[in-house]
Amino acid sequence: MFKFKKIVLACTVLSVLIGVVTAGNTVGKVYDIPDSIPQPDTNIFVVIDSALPMPRKERVTAQIHMLARTYRDSIVIRWAGEDYITQRKLNQSGVNLYRLDLTEYRFDTLAYGLKPWSLEQMRAVYPESDSVAYMAMGLLYGENGMTPDQTRNEPGSLGAYLELHDDQQARFGFGVLLSEWRRDIADRMAMRYVDLDVVPGHKYEYVLQPTEIDSLSSIVMGAGHLPEVVNEPYKKENYDIQLGDSIVGPFSVRLWWIDKTHSTYEIERRKVGTAEWTRVNSMPYLMMSISMEGNDDCFFKDIVPEAGDYEYRVFAHDAFGDLTNPSPTHKVHVPDIVGPKSPLIRYIEINHTDSTDLSKGVTATFHIEKDSIEDDFMGFMPMYYNQKVTGNEWKKLAKDYFGANDTVFTVDVTGLPAGMVTVGAFDNEGNGSYSIPQLMSLKDVKAPDAPRNFKAVANANDGTITLTWDSDEDDIEYYEVAFANDTTHKFMLKTEGKLKEKMFVDSVDMTVNQKYIYYKVRAIDYSTNEGDYTPVLQVVRPSILPPSEAHLESSSVEDDGIHMRWGCGNDQQLDYHLLLRRLESRPNDWTVIARWDADSVNALGGMVDVVDRPEYNRDDRYVYAVCTFGLNGMDVLSTQLSMAWEGDALFEWKIKLFGDFDEKEGCTILAWELDDKLPFKGEWYYCIFKKQENDTRPKFLISADANKRSHTNYILRSGESADFYIMIQYKDGRKSFPSNTVTIKAPKKQ
Repeated sequence: MFKFKKIVLACTVLSVLIGVVTAGNTVGKVYDIPDSIPQPDTNIFVVIDSALPMPRKERVTAQIHMLARTYRDSIVIRWAGEDYITQRKLNQSGVNLYRLDLTEYRFDTLAYGLKPWSLEQMRAVYPESDSVAYMAMGLLYGENGMTPDQTRNEPGSLGAYLELHDDQQARFGFGVLLSEWRRDIADRMAMRYVDLDVVPGHKYEYVLQPTEIDSLSSIVMGAGHLPEVVNEPYKKENYDIQLGDSIVGPFSVRLWWIDKTHSTYEIERRKVGTAEWTRVNSMPYLMMSISMEGNDDCFFKDIVPEAGDYEYRVFAHDAFGDLTNPSPTHKVHVPDIVGPKSPLIRYIEINHTDSTDLSKGVTATFHIEKDSIEDDFMGFMPMYYNQKVTGNEWKKLAKDYFGANDTVFTVDVTGLPAGMVTVGAFDNEGNGSYSIPQLMSLKDVKAPDAPRNFKAVANANDGTITLTWDSDEDDIEYYEVAFANDTTHKFMLKTEGKLKEKMFVDSVDMTVNQKYIYYKVRAIDYSTNEGDYTPVLQVVRPSILPPSEAHLESSSVEDDGIHMRWGCGNDQQLDYHLLLRRLESRPNDWTVIARWDADSVNALGGMVDVVDRPEYNRDDRYVYAVCTFGLNGMDVLSTQLSMAWEGDALFEWKIKLFGDFDEKEGCTILAWELDDKLPFKGEWYYCIFKKQENDTRPKFLISADANKRSHTNYILRSGESADFYIMIQYKDGRKSFPSNTVTIKAPKKQ
């Protein structure tokens, strides 16, 4: 697309005719074609380089840039030279436009010697009120261009030639820009052609050639070429930009957006809640300056009729005179920024309501006047300034505004030193105006309050402790930090000089076997009043000492579990101990089974007795260890203890067995019930035993899955009997006692 962005007032180049065309547009390329063009009835079309007598290394081939847009019922061709000189040569010689229907392979000549309209022809069509048309006439035929004797630099110098070049390029850019604004202007300037003899869906090739090719010139005009133009419906371009705004004055909106493609725009506005849009630019809007950063920001200033909420949207013009779809709607709140008329302070009274303590109950009564009260007037606010107290800002002396009728009002000024005061008048939009400041004389006898939110952060990497706090006092001159290594010790001043910040960084020795260090802080105001200290802050000292390793005093295996007695260190920096357990076959799979606070263990003399009853395991041993952690995050693992906890091989569990013989089916049926919650974990199954008349002892019959509750067999013959019982068998070897025995007899067949 033809792109003309950011016209500089010094007449720099407006744009270059280059771009990427999508959705029905095709990018133009440059080819040389022979002087002899085949006639329309010729069905062969060849594109080759021109044979020119000038040596190739001295020739400069100028391009004709072309674009196409398809509409199914027509195809619009746009073109322009690459600068002022090439465009002037095209205007003087005229152009020939050729078309090849690639679908039917048919060649046509669309135009011969196409040139801009003459000045007389254009004046006959356009009235003087048509400023765009007359601007185009001026660019084509006017005599207002810069001449060599009008340059700021010496005529004939390089600077003078550059000035002439910039002026010519600006004229060229404006000409292309006008052709984008108006399709009729583009036609009259011989920069546009509408091909109406087209077929939907056909593919075409277009070539644009200067009517006269000057082979002796140092600048040779090559042909413009559009190789493949498919005649498809035109889809209007979406304009996906993000609008921003700023309020730059009373009812003045500065709208901005970023666009790297288009040159001119249409801006519309409407009041929020209304349906109709209003065009706020009288002509297509063109950005007339470049930002200092040289970016692609577009700015538009709009004056709205009144304060309120507005919506804006922007359309962009493209190279074919079409408008894009509107941009997303952008909402702007335009406030009223004109403040009310300022009041006048007549005089101020200072009162001490507490005669026993002049530092308490100090008030200032303001007597003011104001000539008129505006309709949107909100109220008065007295304000105070003292650089030592408020810095470079004015402080409000009241929580709420005083009303329009409050020409006398009293505020609390307890604790404030002498300073300047003013009274502001504010409207509903927050706009304010202020009275002439006056001096308010006060004596400060109140000490500041103790700082609040006193906190500490210790850094174990460098042994520093960062102390921070907050204060709402306005007249604090500096702070003092004191410390002690024990609450029974005398606190000593840590800071030197006057600490202005609400922060202090202390460095401590990280090899001391001491758990805490203690701090407190207070404030001193500009009148040398000393405030109270904060409550003492207890801080864990940074340390690099590793914790002491726990040791095993004794261990044994009893009926109730594995007994252990562990001895732990009494370091000041110990935090807690973890009792760990794992299976001997899993060296890295530790489980935490107990946690002991270090202070609690020290209170018990450093000894901990524990009885652990893990699950019975006949295939593996249990390993125990104590991991001790310090307050600095360091830890140490004790010597490991290995113990066996197998349990009994036989256990008692209630299993109730039932049995019967099914005469019809001729089979023995066994069923049983038991409590599903067995005392041990692990894989297990049922074992069924039988003892017949000739057996000396019960024999294993069959096993059954744990989820089974019945069994059927055909081992008994007519007249035979057998005793049956069942038991639980674990895969690790443990087994339950047998269930009850049931006797089943198969009846004799008659």
